[in-house]
Amino acid sequence: MAVYSDLNREPCYGEAPLVTDIEAIYQSIDNILSTKKGERLFLPEFYADLENLLFEPVDDITSMRILDAVLDAIERWEPRVQLLYPHCEVNPLPDDNAYEVVLVFRVVGLEGQTFEYRGLLRR
Repeated sequence: MAVYSDLNREPCYGEAPLVTDIEAIYQSIDNILSTKKGERLFLPEFYADLENLLFEPVDDITSMRILDAVLDAIERWEPRVQLLYPHCEVNPLPDDNAYEVVLVFRVVGLEGQTFEYRGLLRR
């Protein structure tokens, strides 16, 4: 039995309309990181404040600022996640004009397991 479930935002033919547990968490993190300020009509404060940072130089300083914004957004908008801060990082990829986001966390209700989210942030 699933502990968590959310609507599958991109169901393909024959796929379940719901995602559960860790897939629900991964989808939620993707939503948080990809939502721009004011994009959600009834929740305009739902965003990760990354839009302007992605147009800064792709370097270690901007990586740290992005990491701060990502951690703040996940703390605020994803209560099912307990971040393991020393293992979370944002790595600059200057050749790709992108950043790799690595989040290591535990999920409330799925005790004893550690999960890793990896994603790319692009302009």
